[in-house]
Amino acid sequence: MSKPRTRPARIIRSDGWTLPRQRLFLKMLAVTGSVEKACAEAEMSISSAYRLRLHPEGKAFREGWALARHASVHSLREMAMDRALNGSREPIVDNGEIIGHRIVYNDKLLMFLLKRYDNPDFEGTQNRLVGNFQFLEASNDPEPEAVAHPVEAEAETATGFALE
Repeated sequence: MSKPRTRPARIIRSDGWTLPRQRLFLKMLAVTGSVEKACAEAEMSISSAYRLRLHPEGKAFREGWALARHASVHSLREMAMDRALNGSREPIVDNGEIIGHRIVYNDKLLMFLLKRYDNPDFEGTQNRLVGNFQFLEASNDPEPEAVAHPVEAEAETATGFALE
């Protein structure tokens, strides 16, 4: 009778998607809404971020990604509101040279934002969203190390979230 095959322990690479890098990526994605900028901040490639998101054991990262994208709407709304109130700076060009700048206001953008966000349900939605981001707070991050199986232990160590 042969022994059952066991999988070797999975190694979390110190230069890979460690928990602190995942957390930094998700924070930056929530702030900027840009995968490219979040990857640059985490010093990871865009393709590796998408691979981790699609990985079968990346459920927690996938969920964090969705929450971060949802949160980025708040930042984008703030930028749009700032642009609607303060205008945007455009160059004045003469014969191919920039000779100055002017501030351009967009009243249609302002009216849209007022109509869309002047509603009592909006604040409650934002408060619920902020409550969902508690998992991004610093915790006792594990050092890169060998992680024993089962799959649930790997996923929890790699992502900081327990699979349910």
